[in-house]
Amino acid sequence: MHAALHSPRLHHPRTTLPPSMLLVTAFAVAAPLSILLAATGAAHRSGPALLMLAATALAVGWTARPWASPVVGLLCWLFYDGFDADRWGVLGWDGRGDALRLGLLLAAALLGSLLGTLAPHLREAWAALRTVRRRFRRASLEPFTPPAPSRLDHSYWN
Repeated sequence: MHAALHSPRLHHPRTTLPPSMLLVTAFAVAAPLSILLAATGAAHRSGPALLMLAATALAVGWTARPWASPVVGLLCWLFYDGFDADRWGVLGWDGRGDALRLGLLLAAALLGSLLGTLAPHLREAWAALRTVRRRFRRASLEPFTPPAPSRLDHSYWN
């Protein structure tokens, strides 16, 4: 294998939040955002509010392991449904519409988690690609002629 792929400087272990801290972080980000959306009136237009909470789920999901990311999506949905869709903190279930919104927020959190998991590997691949490109640029494209063997070498006389 290529030495650049096994360089110790390229291997960075992914740091993730423990599940309890992940729950606190998701709460600390989704609660003020939901309150801000409700206070500015953006919650009455459910599309932008849902997209903002999906972006929040994606960002917080980046720090989660894939098995813990549904907690982030569920918490974002609880704040969306309680404060932005139904108002006054009352949770409701509207059937298919809420199932789609919950699925969107769960998918955003999972996507963020998967992107966070793949990011170090993508960085390693990009660094290896840059190394290969740099070495290829340095390589000479002139025809190669090997040096002649010395007269003392047996292959000189063949």
